[in-house]
Amino acid sequence: MPERSYTATTEGYRFAFQGQEGDDEVSGQGNSYAFKYRIHDPRLGRFLSVDPLGSSYPWNSTYAFAENSPIAYIDLEGLERYYAADGSYLGQLGKSNVIKVVNDHITSEYTNAQLSKAIDNANNGKNSKYTTNQFTTESTKLSKSTSDVQSKVLTTINKSIETSYSLYKNKVFIDGEGFDMKDEKGNDISTFGHSGLAQSYFNLETGVGAVTVNDVYDDYYLNLMVLEHEKNHNEETKLLGRHGVTSLPVHHFDVQWKAHQKFGRKSKEANEYSQERLEGYLNEMASELNGMENKSSNKYRRAYNKYTKRKGQYEKEFSKDK
Repeated sequence: MPERSYTATTEGYRFAFQGQEGDDEVSGQGNSYAFKYRIHDPRLGRFLSVDPLGSSYPWNSTYAFAENSPIAYIDLEGLERYYAADGSYLGQLGKSNVIKVVNDHITSEYTNAQLSKAIDNANNGKNSKYTTNQFTTESTKLSKSTSDVQSKVLTTINKSIETSYSLYKNKVFIDGEGFDMKDEKGNDISTFGHSGLAQSYFNLETGVGAVTVNDVYDDYYLNLMVLEHEKNHNEETKLLGRHGVTSLPVHHFDVQWKAHQKFGRKSKEANEYSQERLEGYLNEMASELNGMENKSSNKYRRAYNKYTKRKGQYEKEFSKDK
């Protein structure tokens, strides 16, 4: 529309209406916006494809934008899993695995039970005082939340993982913040476990395991798989009765493979992360083989057999993705 367009002063900036990315190649400047799950045409005020959850909202057009109230509402980008800032799980709106945390001023006005009921009502097509649109506008993605909130939410998620040990301080740490666990000799552990996207440490004397996460994700199953990976490290240390055994690439592969079997196939994000990690461990194993001077030794043959077995597992699992 003439005189109704805006050009960002920052070169290459692509986002505009409701913070969504503009797609000017198909219909011209400002005439198409790429929401996460559908394309929106602002000239029509409609999406170009049906709502994937339209059957749950029979009163609303499957092509409607923001329930035909664009001034009052924004449209749901993806339908997510919601938590309160204290880590309490409120419920899942739709089928997405994105984790969002309801803002403090909302949880101070409504109880967690009321918010959970609102989610149930939305999923069942019932009206509620607290609308589904408010869940989007009054919530924050987990990756953008404070480290304290991230810790509480991940601790709640971690409770769904079965362990044979107690979790240190009953919490998942973020970047090791506040971690003051001691080893079997009473020494402080400033850096513990293995380095990477997450770390774990198991105290053989007390039977307590610790987990700290360095990178927090918005995908529920990806976070769950990362926590499962660290749990597997702690479980193996407990079983073997000594540290350092699970630090080799072959053990990392096996630990990640177990986590992938449980959660890696449940979301695209978790699957891609797992594929990348497993491939990295295979590359480390291949590098170790190349560094062995005596290629005819029993040590080399054992390492080679371990490598080829796991490479076969990897290729069988991910060949369909290539």
